[in-house]
Amino acid sequence: MAHDGGNRAPRADSARNRLRILGTARRLIDSVGAEVPMAEIAAEAGVAVGTLYNHFPTKSDLVAAIVSDYVREVAGRAVELREEVEAGAPAGASLFDFLAFVMELTARSQAAKIANGGVTSAAAAESEQRAAAELAWVIGAAQDEGSVRPDLTVEDLYLLINTAPLGATSAQRSRWLDFLTTGLRQS
Repeated sequence: MAHDGGNRAPRADSARNRLRILGTARRLIDSVGAEVPMAEIAAEAGVAVGTLYNHFPTKSDLVAAIVSDYVREVAGRAVELREEVEAGAPAGASLFDFLAFVMELTARSQAAKIANGGVTSAAAAESEQRAAAELAWVIGAAQDEGSVRPDLTVEDLYLLINTAPLGATSAQRSRWLDFLTTGLRQS
């Protein structure tokens, strides 16, 4: 029994180390970019470089994990969006709020920019599929209420986010989003 207890502590430590590494890496990548050295990430996370490499054998593995977290966050918000609309929130306005959320999240996150550049993992692909299904449902609800164009698709939303002026100021992004949502409304 004592041996089993000894095995549990390292797993908990390992999980904490992984979370510290991911949090630190995301913060550093968001501020510096994906070129931040692994040794710097390990030092900032308070773990040995070997510990970092035990969790993430390559920089690509670490970046993919961060991208997966971003995609999972967006997918989670898409699920919430559908739940809000099912509870009676106006679908069109909710969809536009979602676009603003994704645009601001992406503007602040290098990981998000990497995700939009096509770096994928199985976990990210699964989350993206879930988000697409939820968004398709909300778009359909918005079209049914007559608040968005009848030809709007999930792919259109992805294209719009991928071409958003993410490097612009918050005020400029807000103005761009205003023009965008005006164009998406049912005429």
